[in-house]
Amino acid sequence: MGLQAGMPLVYDYRHDVIPTPATKLGGMLRNGFNRGLYWATVRGLI
Repeated sequence: MGLQAGMPLVYDYRHDVIPTPATKLGGMLRNGFNRGLYWATVRGLI
């Protein structure tokens, strides 16, 4: 696994799921969102 790997939002413990491979665009969107969330938290905007 790595930073570009996809994970489901809801995990079903009875049936093991195989994470869907993340696309480059999805990884960049998630990284951008996390970076924005981090900066908003650091600056106390939330």
